[in-house]
Amino acid sequence: MAITANHITVAATATLIATIPSGGGTVFITNTDASVTVYVGGSAVTTSIGFQILPGQSMSETYAPGENVYGIVSTGTLVVHYFMNEAI
Repeated sequence: MAITANHITVAATATLIATIPSGGGTVFITNTDASVTVYVGGSAVTTSIGFQILPGQSMSETYAPGENVYGIVSTGTLVVHYFMNEAI
């Protein structure tokens, strides 16, 4: 089982946060900003349709192999931290 952790700067265009490995896996994402909301989803994520992660909050989701998780903010940039646990 592989474990990956990193931080990514998310911009006002869809930004790749994580690529899910061949075994699938669970991704935990934390919005480290104090005032800006980040939205996550697939490559077509927008601030209208993405899943909201409010400032200082986290989310986790299990994804199928090969899926990509993207993030976007309404303006500027922010840093998210993620931790991925690959399924066995």
